[in-house]
Amino acid sequence: MAFMALLLPLFAFEMSADEKEAKPIPLTQGRLTKLDRSIVEIPIEAYYIGMTSSIQTTVSSDLGTVEIIVTNLATGESRSDIFDSGLSPWHELQISSDSGNYEIIYVTESGDLFQGLLTL
Repeated sequence: MAFMALLLPLFAFEMSADEKEAKPIPLTQGRLTKLDRSIVEIPIEAYYIGMTSSIQTTVSSDLGTVEIIVTNLATGESRSDIFDSGLSPWHELQISSDSGNYEIIYVTESGDLFQGLLTL
């Protein structure tokens, strides 16, 4: 019985498979409500990293200054940041770990908009 009591706290901190792996966030160009079925190369990749509760962004070309806005659709809570993709093609923005639906919007220096949805 004492042996079991010592092991229980160790299991409380074990990460789930979702927290260990990056969860890809599919992005579209323009607003999600737009019914555009053309094939467009998306120069931004976004992943949710459960271990750090953050959105990791990678750009495949220099898009200049990029603004990222992450909004919890249930609470309206929003986090945003701006990064220069010419200086670094990688960026990380920490967000809330609360469950719910999150809208992720990227706006490039040239005015292009990319959007995705993340469900935690």
